[in-house]
Order: sequence, then C-alpha cells, then structure tokens
Amino acid sequence: MKLLNCYIENFGKLHGYRHTFEDGLNVILEENGWGKTTFASFIKAMFYGMDYTTKKSITENERRRYMPWQGGNYGGYIVFETKGKLYRIERFFGAKDKDDVYHLYDETTGMESHDFGERPGEEIFGIDAFAYERSTFMPQDSREMMINDSLTAKLSNMSEENGNVESFQKAITQLDSRIKYYKKTGERGRIAELEGQIAEINHELAQFSNRTESFEILKNKKSELENKRIELFNELKSIREDLKKSSEYDGLKARKSHYDMLVKNHLDAKSRLDGVKLFFEKPELMKEIDKRKEDYDNLSVWDEKYKDESENLKELEYRKHGLTTQYEAHKKAPVASFILMLFGIVAAGGGIFLWVMGDFNIVIPAACAVLGGILFLVGLITWIAGSGKAKREFHAKISEVEEMIDCSKIALREYTVKREQARKSLENYVKSFQVEQPDNILKSLTEIEGKIREYEKFSDMNANAMKELNDFEAENEMEKIRGLAVPRYSMGELQKKEVSVNNALMSIMEEKNGIARRMDALSSNDDDENDLLQARDRLTEELKEAVHNHEILCMTKEMLISANDQFKTKYIQNMKDAFKKYVGILNGTDMENVSVDIDLNVTIEDYGVKRNLECYSTGYRDLLSLCTRFALVTAMFPDEQPFLILDDPFVNLDVEHMSNGMEFLKKLSEKNQLLYFTCHESRA
Repeated sequence: MKLLNCYIENFGKLHGYRHTFEDGLNVILEENGWGKTTFASFIKAMFYGMDYTTKKSITENERRRYMPWQGGNYGGYIVFETKGKLYRIERFFGAKDKDDVYHLYDETTGMESHDFGERPGEEIFGIDAFAYERSTFMPQDSREMMINDSLTAKLSNMSEENGNVESFQKAITQLDSRIKYYKKTGERGRIAELEGQIAEINHELAQFSNRTESFEILKNKKSELENKRIELFNELKSIREDLKKSSEYDGLKARKSHYDMLVKNHLDAKSRLDGVKLFFEKPELMKEIDKRKEDYDNLSVWDEKYKDESENLKELEYRKHGLTTQYEAHKKAPVASFILMLFGIVAAGGGIFLWVMGDFNIVIPAACAVLGGILFLVGLITWIAGSGKAKREFHAKISEVEEMIDCSKIALREYTVKREQARKSLENYVKSFQVEQPDNILKSLTEIEGKIREYEKFSDMNANAMKELNDFEAENEMEKIRGLAVPRYSMGELQKKEVSVNNALMSIMEEKNGIARRMDALSSNDDDENDLLQARDRLTEELKEAVHNHEILCMTKEMLISANDQFKTKYIQNMKDAFKKYVGILNGTDMENVSVDIDLNVTIEDYGVKRNLECYSTGYRDLLSLCTRFALVTAMFPDEQPFLILDDPFVNLDVEHMSNGMEFLKKLSEKNQLLYFTCHESRA
C-alpha cells in the first residue's frame, strides 16, 4: 500500500498545498512552524476522519486545532494505491461531524467507489484510529504505546468481524454495565440503593411515631420521575428502531457478501470452463472418445496378432529349413549303399577266390563270403530305403510348410494394413486436440479423456453457480442489496446506548416504586411497624443477593481479562524478535538487557532489576520507543507493508545514533514507503 499524491485546500495553516509521494523514503525538510505535523495529521484525517468533541482545548479538539486559519473549505484529497487499485479520498470537514463531506473514487475509472466506508483506514490497515496513532503514525515526542483490541486483533492475525476480540470487548462492556448496576462510584448503584432503602426503613422504624415526611413532596417527585421515565422510554423506543435498522443492515450486508461470493464463484467457473474449451478445436469429437479408446484396444489386438503371426512365420521358415536339410541328407544315402554293395561283392568274390585257390582253410573263404553277402544286403536295403518314396514324402512336407508360410505372409500383410489404418485414424483424431504429446497416442487419449472430464465438471460447476446466482437474485430484493449504505451508528454503539437507557429506566422505576411505597405508607391507615419490618427483611435478602452477584461479576471480569492477557502472548514472540533486531541496528550493538511485554511496555534490566524507560535519558527513551513502534509494525503487517509517517523521531538522538537511525530508515524504505518529516539538515 502506498501514497501517490495529495492536495490540501485548507487544513490548519496549510493552504493550496500539493505534494507527490515517491516510493521508499520521502524526506520532507521544512523549517519549524511550516506545518509538518499538520501535514501528517491531514493524512491521518483523510483515512480516519476526525471525531467530534465539545472540549475547548485545541490540544484535545482536532477540529478546532486544524480549522483553517484563513477560512474557506476545510479539507482536501489524497490519492493512494492498495491491492493493485488506485483510489482517491475527498474529505471536507465542518464544525461538527454531521457537516463532514466524504467521497471515495476509483481513480482509474473516475467513478465513485463503495469499496470502503467512511473510515477506510480501518478496512485497509485493519486497525482503528487509536491503533493507527500508536503504530504506523509516529508523531513527534509521542512515546505512548498503549495496546487496544484493534491492535490485538491485527497482531493476532484476526479480524474484528470474526467475533473473538469484539466478543471479549462486548463481554467486558456488559460485565462493567452489570457491575455498575450493582455498585457505582460515589456510593451509587443497586447495592447502595438497597442499603439506602433499608436505612430509610430503619429511620422510619426509629421515628415510626413521629413521621413528618410530606405527602405532597413525594407526589411531585413521583410526577418528575414519571416525566423522566416517559422521556427515557421514548429514547429507548427510538434506539430500538435504530437497532432494528442496524440489524437489517447486518442481514443485508451478509446477503451482499454471499451475493458477491456467488458472483465470484460464477465468474471463476465460467473462466475455468472457457479455459478448458480452448483445448477442443472441434467439441463434437468429444463424443467419440469411448469409440477411440475401443479403437486403441483393437490396435493393440492387431499389434499382438501381428507379433504372434511374425513369430509363427519365423517358426515355419525354421521348419522348412530343417526339412530341406534332412532332404539333402537323404539324397546322399544311395552313394553309401552302392559302396556297401561294392564292398560286399568284393568280399564275397575274395572268399570264393581263396576257396578256389585251395591254399587256405575253408573257414576264412567262408567268412569272407558271408561278410560280403551281409554288406551287399545292407547296401541293398539302404538303397531301397533312400529311393523315390522317401523323396516324395520330403517334397510333400516341404510343400505343406511353404503353403503355410504363404498364408502367414498374407495374414501379416493384412494385419499391417489394419494396424496402419487404425493408427492413422487415431493419430488424426488426436491431432484434432491441443494435446502435449500428439505422437504418443495412449497418453494423448488419456489427456483428452481427462480434459473431457474437466469440461463436464466445469460445465456442471458453471451451471450450478449460475443457477445459485439466479435463484439468489430471484429470492432477494437486489435493489436494497446493491444500494446498501453504512448506518450512522454501529450495532455496538446502539447496544451500549440501549443498556445505558435501560439501566436508567430501571433506576427510575425502582426509585418511583420506593416513593410509591412511602406514599402508600403515609396515606394508609392500616400500615404498621410489621409492614416496615417485612419490607426490611425482603430488602435485606435482596441486598445479600445483589452483593453476591456483584462479587461473581467482578471475579468473571478478572478471569476474562486474565484469559485475554494469555491470548495476547500469541504474538509477543514476533514482537520480541523484531524489537531485538531494530535495537541492534539503531543502537549499533545488541542489547540483551532490553525487553518488551504484551502491553508494549519496554523495560531495561540494570543490576538485576527491571526499570521502565522514565529512568533513562530522552534520547535513550526515543530510541527504544522507535524500536517498539517499528517492531509493532513488522508484527502487524507481515505481508503488504503500509506507509509510515515519522514526524522528526530522531530529534533527541546523538550523532552516532542519528547515523544508525538514518541507515535504518534506508533499509526500512526498501519494503515500506516512509514519510520522514524534519526541520534540520543534520537529520535529513
């Protein structure tokens, strides 16, 4: 968040003044009396307005203090940027807050904006004016660091709307109201009233025989109380009418928030649907996804068949090769048969030759003849076995295998064609979409199917969001919702007024009833001392109950405050870390003896005792107070940093600490827009 420029028509002594703000550190060096503090207060007033008060002192009455010295319109405008949007606040002040004029414009469009209410600072910074003055706005010589509920909510990363901090404050307010009902300062309240009534009865009992109280005086007093009762009753009636309007505002505000959410949901759903539509150049092809997935499964089947048939072809070719080899081996068999037959004839002829010669024993020629016969028979048998019948069988087997090979090749060609057709069809389908990997059909089909599911999902979301939006507009008074305006008083303020007026009415009624009893006592001839004794006993019992209730309420308040203090400790560690860091930068060295508590009180441990800042020099107090402020801002705004206003905070620092301070501001300006006011060049 940062400031861009501003114009002051009239504010204090400033008149017709324009200023343009830069990113980072903005040093405003002007002499004493120029109006630097006035300028800083103008910026605060633009974001928070100025409360109306009847106080006469100008130090306590901002409206009187900054009333234009020269007369004329009282106010100006400021242009700023937050969350990427430019806004312009125009605010002019009157003698009373009802005379103020406030406008907020969208600087880009020039149209009046309703993004923020009349106190935009509370919505932009998430803190009220009190918390702003004790955090991002650092006026000169301001060391007060009181913590309030707004600061607690911001530091604890809570909003006032979630109810926790506000509920605590309401509970404390209601407890205080009930405690004051029973016992107020100045011996007032229900307990004191009962004690007074008992004392009156005791006095009457003591003076029972000599009462001189005037009936006419009581009658006049009762009449005055009745007039006051009517006046308060009418006021209470008016407050309750305002409460009803405020309640209607809360309801309309909730419905407007719900309507804004429905509009956002519809825009988000439409945006998502439009985004996924870009994926589909031909939306009608979405209906084919199931068929294409089936085609891909068929493609896998053809691939498997092609693979199986390829393996079958290889096996058939291997069988043909084996048969051919066997056939070649059979072709060589007759040569061996003739050789055996030839050896048989030679052996048989040798046996006969030996027998004819007669030089050998008959056994040897006979053995040669028998061996020759055997060899001849074996050769004859093998020749017959390798004859034409075997050849025909081999030829038949080889022909059968070759026929099977031809069929396999035909099937392979058929599978190849079908595979290519299926693949081509799928590739053409895939390329009709904006897929990331068009060459990978399976991933592309999966991506297309996912996008189709997204399309169906976002279509349903868009239809549902549009239906909810249309139903809401049909069921609600949209003119009231669109024209919603912030009521003059908040629900909390009205509830406080209602409690106050109710308590006043109860007190008047009690007092009026007491007077009526006393008048009855004066006018009745039947009253006696026993009536007074009974009344005293009744009032005494009521007094005991009131005292008991008062004690219970006081204990409850103490326990709530204790629980709230424990709640505050959630953010103290971030504060301590940032505080230590800034002390080290501004002081030049780390200071382990300095600490800060949950209420932003800084103490320094000297000789084993924690001492507050009032025990130290002005410069030292300023240094540690600045560190507390900077630590507070760091803890409050961890994300978007606000602009900081520093009204000559280093005026009491010495030369060494001044140098550290300026170096610190340069580092801080890297993240924050700083408005640094000073009247002396040594501090610029």
